[in-house]
Amino acid sequence: MSAATVEGAGVELAYDERGSGEPVVLVHGLACPRSLWHETVEALGDGARTIAYDRRGYGDSGVPEDYRRTTVEEQADDLIALLRALDAAPAVLCGLSFATLACLDAMAREPDLVRAAVLVEPPLLWLVQEGAEAMSQMRAALEEGAVRGGSAGAIDAFAAHV
Repeated sequence: MSAATVEGAGVELAYDERGSGEPVVLVHGLACPRSLWHETVEALGDGARTIAYDRRGYGDSGVPEDYRRTTVEEQADDLIALLRALDAAPAVLCGLSFATLACLDAMAREPDLVRAAVLVEPPLLWLVQEGAEAMSQMRAALEEGAVRGGSAGAIDAFAAHV
């Protein structure tokens, strides 16, 4: 497996690449780096060209100056830039959680770059009013837990909320 970087949409993105078949781009969700996909990469073997990358602000990828938050569009811009820079189109995109939204946005904006998508645990709650309210309540609980107990407090609050 090789580790390298490529210019995303204004930030360096670290990635690992393996194999030489059809491109499969693995996009991690929140609170985890590209190493999350290690078992998936191993299972796919050399029969697929797997590309697992760290999204901006994660793992070995860069962080823009004064970075406080990101958007789905910004994440999709990075994904699109990665696909083009690595000549990996059309690719199968495999996204987890928040990353599924970036995969969908990339597909909608640049359909020629994407062959198909595998969406694991997409955060569809944001698409309906009740879901958005539930997510807001969860975020408030996480923030309160973090204030009271740091990372462990946030994790406890998440577990209690769900």
